[in-house]
Amino acid sequence: MLLLIAGWICLTAAFSFYTWKIGRIGVDVRNGFWVYWRPNRFVGDLDNAYQQGNFALQRAKFLAAQQGRPWIDPPGPNPFAPPLNWHNFVSRCQRLRAVGGQIKAGWVNTYDHLEQSIPSGEYDLDYPPLRLLTMTLWVWNVQAKYPDLSSFPNSPRNMIDPRTHHRLHATPEIAAPLLRLNMWSDGISAVAMFALVWIWTSRAQPPRRRGWRSRWGDPLLLAPMVLMAIFLLLYPRLSWQLEPPRDARAGIFNLDQHVSGVGFWLWWIVRFLAVVCLARFLPAPFRAPACGLVAATLVWLNPALILDGFGFPQWDVWLLPFFLIAAVAVSINWWLSAGLLLGVGCMFKGQLLFLAPVLLLCPLFAGWPGRFLRIVAGWTAGAAIVLWPWLVSNVSARSYIISAVAAAAMICVLSLFRGSVIDAWRRLRAPAEAQRNVRPLLWVILVVVAILTAAAMTLWIYGGPSAWLRAWTLLLSAAILIVPWWLPRRLIDAWLVAVFAAATWLCAFLLDGKFSWFYVGFAYGARKFQQMQLSGDSLSNLPGILERRFGWQIHDRVTTMLLPWLAEPTDLDIRQVLAIVYFAALLLCAVGAAIHLRRRQPQFLIVLTAPSILFVTLLTQMSVRYTILCAALSASMLGVSVGMSLMQFLLTVLSCIMLGTKLLHLAPNTAPVALSIFDPTHPDLGYAMLLIAAVFLYGALAPRRRAAPVGDL
Repeated sequence: MLLLIAGWICLTAAFSFYTWKIGRIGVDVRNGFWVYWRPNRFVGDLDNAYQQGNFALQRAKFLAAQQGRPWIDPPGPNPFAPPLNWHNFVSRCQRLRAVGGQIKAGWVNTYDHLEQSIPSGEYDLDYPPLRLLTMTLWVWNVQAKYPDLSSFPNSPRNMIDPRTHHRLHATPEIAAPLLRLNMWSDGISAVAMFALVWIWTSRAQPPRRRGWRSRWGDPLLLAPMVLMAIFLLLYPRLSWQLEPPRDARAGIFNLDQHVSGVGFWLWWIVRFLAVVCLARFLPAPFRAPACGLVAATLVWLNPALILDGFGFPQWDVWLLPFFLIAAVAVSINWWLSAGLLLGVGCMFKGQLLFLAPVLLLCPLFAGWPGRFLRIVAGWTAGAAIVLWPWLVSNVSARSYIISAVAAAAMICVLSLFRGSVIDAWRRLRAPAEAQRNVRPLLWVILVVVAILTAAAMTLWIYGGPSAWLRAWTLLLSAAILIVPWWLPRRLIDAWLVAVFAAATWLCAFLLDGKFSWFYVGFAYGARKFQQMQLSGDSLSNLPGILERRFGWQIHDRVTTMLLPWLAEPTDLDIRQVLAIVYFAALLLCAVGAAIHLRRRQPQFLIVLTAPSILFVTLLTQMSVRYTILCAALSASMLGVSVGMSLMQFLLTVLSCIMLGTKLLHLAPNTAPVALSIFDPTHPDLGYAMLLIAAVFLYGALAPRRRAAPVGDL
């Protein structure tokens, strides 16, 4: 026992020092790469983000002027900034509340204005609500310092402050808040990956045995450590360099030297293997946290994430924290919290909707209806909370929701005493003296039923003219009255959340809710680019192979489908066929998630990663940026085996090649040798992506028939 305590103390101290050092390295690398990669930045997305946020801000100013209210330009001091007293705190909070209301009005009106003013549907805005709100707050903060800055300054721009007439110097560093948000997203994702791998690696450990020798991993795992020691001795004496093409030999930069150096690649492969094998070789009590720490490092220092978040830069890393924390919540049986995270996260990045079904459907396939109710209720409620300004647009809608939730709460409270109610019902057949004892309880029941009837009538009156909407209202009323009596008490909280979500979404249809957020923020993005892929010169996947090697286009007909409920045959193009294949594979992943979750097997981590690989490999209209999802999520393979961990290294290299090719085309002279090596790989790297996707899909479905050894290579 003393030896175990000493081991934990030493491990905690080593982990703390390692985390501090690695954290600082990650911050320095990101800041340095932002400066180094300046010639290859794709400023189009930064400028687009600024334009969209500025448009929402201008709508807020217009609405404030229309209502005769003064617009509040600068953010003002923080409520807790010195000098801090009660008067300053209250006045600052009131000021922030006022400006927050103005920005909220402009944010909401942006979608409504675009839908009404552009009948053609070419809105030029495909930002989900929370991403647009983030960009609006960013632009508001920037324009407080640089008034009248109408576009992103890719190069330094001199300005005159119209308020003070001082000279201003706007630079690309105004993107610092967004870069910090990307950095925080990477950091939170790394912490969530640490927890996820720790949980599932500890579940895969064999029962404790006596003696330290029996707790260590397979001795074969020490082989990469020996190989790394040999490599360190030989590395100074080796200088293997690939022969660059003749037209690219002039001016080889550092990036070119690394890409074309065989020793560089061998060093990183050996180093990666040594770290992974050492983590899985540690004795059973320490193996899980060590694997989690290495997996978190692979996320925090992932070159693909740094290239996307600070070299592009883009905002794809924003969805990783929501998905990973939701996966951790599912792993510890917090299904309602997982649903809330998924519902809020998809309002930042809609691509989360292509990954979330594997978590949403797995409890249904696992035979856990209660957990399925929890995660679906949380998902719909989380989205409804974000979309409240559009879904609930009048007093009648709020009354509708309040009446539904109040009725559900009263029925749930009454159902807690279902035993007493049943006993009272049985006593009605007893003599009159016994009936007198239950009359107060019967009066309570009658009063509650009268209140619920009034609530149901309210729902009916507010139901609107549509027959099917009234039917849904009646169905909700019946569910409110009946379901709690058969519902386990542990699901009452989830049921109330589900009633809130159902009433909110239903009243949006019944009582003039607005859906501009969907048509502008989600639907338009799906039809904005009618191409096989958005990164046609760098992304290697199945649509790229079909387009470049076989001449397929996105709307070429593949087959004709005749279904019993359709009057005429339906033609399916390549986009629809690949979407059907993807969602069929996603359902298989959900089935695999149900199997491994019930058996508490670490293959559940494979299921979490597989959709991100299938997503970028199979679907059309795909951007090369989304390869970072599989590069980051595959770090969880450290909790499965060393062999599967190698897939993370391979996916990271493939993502960097594809993403680097996209950005190097913007300034080819930055690394001509690297570009000359990467270019010919397109689109044939798609075959490797297809093979990796097949491996992960098989791993998601294959049952684990025997307990694999710790050093499963």
